Amino acid sequence: MDATMKAALKTATGEFDVTEVETPKIPHPDWVLARIRVAGICGTDLRHWKKAEPEFEHHIMGHEMAGEVVEVGPEVTSVKPGDRVVIETVLGDGTCDWCRVQQYNLCPNLYPVRMETVSRAFAKYVIGPAEKFHVLPDHVSFEEATLLDTFSVGLHAIQLSGIRLNDKVAVIGAGPIGLGQLQLAKISGADVIVTDVIDSALELALSLGLMRW
Repeated sequence: MDATMKAALKTATGEFDVTEVETPKIPHPDWVLARIRVAGICGTDLRHWKKAEPEFEHHIMGHEMAGEVVEVGPEVTSVKPGDRVVIETVLGDGTCDWCRVQQYNLCPNLYPVRMETVSRAFAKYVIGPAEKFHVLPDHVSFEEATLLDTFSVGLHAIQLSGIRLNDKVAVIGAGPIGLGQLQLAKISGADVIVTDVIDSALELALSLGLMRW
């Protein structure tokens, strides 16, 4: 393993410098090191683009990724080197009341923890607890896997809604999450309408099987 790796670091003006940084090392026996194969660009990433944010200067950004396991700690049994994985990038401190009830997305230390570990997609390698690395089926590509974070948001909404066959669903906005929601609602048997102010987004929604209204 090389001592350094390439990574895109956010600059003072909100752009990125690709430079050499220290390769992360596995800090705990139940953690994993993986090589990033594909990193997605989220809408959140775009909101940080060319925006001066001193708190993120010199930080590695990005939180949609898939990769290949390179090294595992001695207590890891769920994945092994060579496994293709999608990497969950929400990680709390593991000690607060929210983390103890598995609602780690509400952890008060969420961002400081995740941005030093699993939420660093714009780099060659990433580390995190083994439970955050999920083995991909052979038929799912790295590119497809980077969208699983987006689709999981839509699937959670479907589960909460109790949607049923022939229900009517309105999706406000045809961005990546909205388009994912459209497809999941259709699979659930709903009739779906989508609104957006961008014609190209609506055309993409139509290409995914949305009926023209």
